[in-house]
Amino acid sequence: MKIITKTERDTYLRTKNRFYQCGWLDAERNEPAQASTRARDQVWYEEYLAGYKESLNNSYAMEGY
Repeated sequence: MKIITKTERDTYLRTKNRFYQCGWLDAERNEPAQASTRARDQVWYEEYLAGYKESLNNSYAMEGY
């Protein structure tokens, strides 16, 4: 996984869809992941969770540097 620094974050997030961005930013703010309640939203919810998880992984990786 490539580590995204604070200076690269905005540029990186602009390459992702808004659901991924929301997940990333929720994780940065230490907010719990939101739950999806509608089956038809599953694809977007997966993008949200991907952003959330990658943000957490990125923050843990940066702590090691």
